[in-house]
Amino acid sequence: MDMKDQMKTEKEQSGQPIKRGMKLGNVWFASKEHGENFIQLIERFNAYKNPEYAAACYVVSHPEIYYRVNWSESDGPIGWYWGEWIGEDDNDENGYHSESEIVGQLSSAYRGLIQSTVELYTGVVPAKLTPPAK
Repeated sequence: MDMKDQMKTEKEQSGQPIKRGMKLGNVWFASKEHGENFIQLIERFNAYKNPEYAAACYVVSHPEIYYRVNWSESDGPIGWYWGEWIGEDDNDENGYHSESEIVGQLSSAYRGLIQSTVELYTGVVPAKLTPPAK
């Protein structure tokens, strides 16, 4: 992104309204679309007073992530992160959730950002969600 585009992006984020007590004027968005997606997710998941939800919404509202997710099937801002359960049954102590196919579609930078978000949101390091190395 050149300096001219950077300045335009900064201008787009300034002067944004307050949404249900949440000031958005000091929040930087990568694009206008990022900001619009963020507002949609904040409203969808009623994340106004929950900083972990709001932070997760901010990250996943980036267009590189946002448009890969079917939000009508996600029960939270990171509900789509987990794939199927790998284990003998629901009580299998060695079982784990794989990452969803969506995570595999992301670049390593976005994948790392999502994994950090999952850790913030759940308190669990995503590497611990995968099976141990053999």
